[in-house]
Amino acid sequence: APKPARAPASASPAWEPAEMAKVLDACNHATRSALKDVFRSDLSRPRYNLSLREERELAYARLKKVCEAGVISVKDFRTNPRNIFAAHEVCAMCDGSLAVKLTVQFNLFGGTVLKLGTKRHHDLLLDGIDSFQKVGCFGLTELGYGNNAVEMETTAHYDQKTDQFIVNTPTVLAQKYWITNGAVHAHYCVAFAKLIMPDGTNEGLHGFLVQIRGLKDLTVQPGCKVWDMGYKIGMNGIDNAALHFNKVRIPRTNLLNATSNLSSDGKFTSEVIDTSSRRRKRFLAVADQLLSGRVCIASMLQGSTKMTLATTVRYAASRLAVGPKGYSDTPILKFQLQQNAIAPLIATTYAYNFALNYVQERYQNQGPHDQQEVVVLCCAIKPLVTWHSSYVATTCRERCGGQGFLAANRFGEAYAFAHAGMTAEGDNKVIMQKVAKELLAKVRPNDVRAHAQFRAQPLKTQHETNKRSCPSAAVAGAVQTQLGPHANPNPQPSTLNPKPNPLHLTLYT
Repeated sequence: APKPARAPASASPAWEPAEMAKVLDACNHATRSALKDVFRSDLSRPRYNLSLREERELAYARLKKVCEAGVISVKDFRTNPRNIFAAHEVCAMCDGSLAVKLTVQFNLFGGTVLKLGTKRHHDLLLDGIDSFQKVGCFGLTELGYGNNAVEMETTAHYDQKTDQFIVNTPTVLAQKYWITNGAVHAHYCVAFAKLIMPDGTNEGLHGFLVQIRGLKDLTVQPGCKVWDMGYKIGMNGIDNAALHFNKVRIPRTNLLNATSNLSSDGKFTSEVIDTSSRRRKRFLAVADQLLSGRVCIASMLQGSTKMTLATTVRYAASRLAVGPKGYSDTPILKFQLQQNAIAPLIATTYAYNFALNYVQERYQNQGPHDQQEVVVLCCAIKPLVTWHSSYVATTCRERCGGQGFLAANRFGEAYAFAHAGMTAEGDNKVIMQKVAKELLAKVRPNDVRAHAQFRAQPLKTQHETNKRSCPSAAVAGAVQTQLGPHANPNPQPSTLNPKPNPLHLTLYT
């Protein structure tokens, strides 16, 4: 008897790149589109064989072009922080040095002035920050005090007779170190220093606005010393410096006084009550911009990772190797060696993209009730994304063979960029220790005991229990958050994770 005809296979759903782009780029699509238009100009083309000065001026010119587009503002931190995060991701696709100068101008310097400053500082600086007419740097890290910044030595003694602060670097270890924009371009520095009263009382670390260069000719101001840190292993468009203050006098009003103030009659007041010897609580209050900075770094490196993968996939799809018939007629992307190396990187990048979108959304909508959880999320996302970016750069360089070793293909840039992100604004491993500490503090011993007893059961019993509790709903819920109508509209709640958090899936996998 003749065999019955097979039913036609159902057509697989069409892949819609534009729709997926909307899912990955979850917000501020107009900003992303406008910046991509900016980067179509000749100024944004990769350039090589440049001197150190030329690299720095190129990064400066690119950032100026971004600012002239008018699509981001430091004031976005009040209403739409995700717009700034989106700008970081897109700018990093063009140039890592540009992205780092952006994050210092708009987040570390600009964001600190916005949050810690008051009207007098805002009127002086905010519009100039947006237009790039007033360039700033962030003077927190000192040569001797990286992870233990609360111990920094820079001082700001109040002289009541002249109504001025005297900012001073007392030792070599107290010089401000690795200060982006400091070597060439910055007019102002937000310098963190111990506020010392006339009677010798140390009121803790505060931010002070110090003009280090003239606005017109960039002349270094009296008492300010700048040491150019020179060539690095990469990211040489960034002008890093060490700064030294030799009893620089600034007006009393240059204290960023949103949380602490010193009146004209010499009375100090602070919203942060702290009677400890080191005034650690006050330091944590003024260093808040490092939190958004970690999300900015993750956003930058996510953009860099996407560029690296795009280059690798394009090359693998066009590079021909020996096929089944012995001819060079088969793209290397068809080989399992290439697929097994690249496909997991793409999948992981999608996962981190969803997690990063989640963290950005939580940061923008945080309140007093969930602030501590947001801190943990922001701390966790930077190490996860930057470590992944480094691994992607290394693996993709290898999978592109000799072509991957050419500077024009930008794998070296991606690798150096990832390593800068792994160190900047908190060493990755130190930050992850903080994350582990916070998570362990929430562990309930009874839950751990119950879980250990569950895992001691036969696998079949574990699987049946898992099916009944529907653990996959946590994943479905996380995807639903990102995909909206593209995902299952009715995911079942999970008894194991009633409040899905995509970052948790990464942390515990």
